Amino acid sequence: MPHPSRMAELHAALVAAGGIAGWADLVRASSAATVRSALVRDTIRRVGRGVYALSTHSEPRVGDPTLARAWSRWALGPTDAEVAALVARHAHARGCFGALSHRCAASHHGWPVLCEPPVLEIALPHGRRGFTHVADQPVRLCRHDLAPAERREHATSHLRTVIDCAVDLPWPEALAIADSALRAGSVEPGELIQAADRYRGRGAPRVRRVAQAADGHSANPFESTLRAVLADVPEVRLRLQHEITHGNGRVRVDLADPDLRIVVEADSYEFHGSVEAFARDRRRYTELTAAGWTVLPFCFGDVMKNPGWVREMVRAAALVRST
Repeated sequence: MPHPSRMAELHAALVAAGGIAGWADLVRASSAATVRSALVRDTIRRVGRGVYALSTHSEPRVGDPTLARAWSRWALGPTDAEVAALVARHAHARGCFGALSHRCAASHHGWPVLCEPPVLEIALPHGRRGFTHVADQPVRLCRHDLAPAERREHATSHLRTVIDCAVDLPWPEALAIADSALRAGSVEPGELIQAADRYRGRGAPRVRRVAQAADGHSANPFESTLRAVLADVPEVRLRLQHEITHGNGRVRVDLADPDLRIVVEADSYEFHGSVEAFARDRRRYTELTAAGWTVLPFCFGDVMKNPGWVREMVRAAALVRST
């Protein structure tokens, strides 16, 4: 059995390396016997060919909503468990000698995402083999000619992340991530438009659609998703974050058609965060209705699971207001 000091040296080397290191580095810091003993004890785990991580850092923790940075809690900052989940994802990308991609990359860049990925999403250089499962969790692999900065950071670049999501994710999710990137200042609107115009790969029409519709003024991914769901409703011309002045003051609403005097709100109790905030919105809706506006608040579940009904309700309201 290795001496306890050797185990301490192994642990210190892994911590200093950010929770993940190669076999040669670990042997140099301790000994081959110490590394093998740590593997048997499950103190460390193999996360890639010749790459090992602390067991506390090696679990990807994807698909667990209790360990994900839900968009509705983003402003509060991540919990310790959420930080551990993000670190674990990054450790596995490093272990595969790849880069976090898609929603995993978006979260790594600090952008709120609509839905946490059900799998670990990793981009690998062409020709490099990767695992389809890590720590009993599925891995979704894509292939890219990773830039040197992406190889160093082990995450796809800001612009590539937005474009990858536009290609592969459903339209509402892709728009939500593009909006988050613009809102964070990670990508400039003109930069995204130019990149979309130059893009000639698979899904080029989807990339251009996302780039043209993306707007950093969206307050959160839920609002972006509601905007995406209603983008193809020709009966209304919705303005984002529209300001309305009425008898009781001035309010800013999520979406509005000023000509038809219709307000559409992304109404999430979880996002309000408190009963008082929820009650304030109820009063605001009442005041807008009294001032002659039609207010249509939609909850997260309906927008996500029944978008057709959401569109029909907006169409119906537009028909009533236009007659």
